[in-house]
Amino acid sequence: MTETLGTVRALTTRERDVLRLMVEGLANKEIAQRLQVFEGTVKSHLHNIYRKLSVTNRTALAAIATRHASAIRRLEMEDSGP
Repeated sequence: MTETLGTVRALTTRERDVLRLMVEGLANKEIAQRLQVFEGTVKSHLHNIYRKLSVTNRTALAAIATRHASAIRRLEMEDSGP
């Protein structure tokens, strides 16, 4: 579990944005619209997230994100600065 948390820290800010929106239940197209990027860009971010967290599907990814939700929120707060 600590290893996964460390890997979550390795996600870029944008990858964490995509992860957060995916966990909220948004489809790739909706995530793209929300972040004002192309849907292909969202798919690319998801591919990178899957690789970094060693998961193969959205369900496994959502489970990790849920398990580490508080740490992910702390990282988002650090990214936004004081």
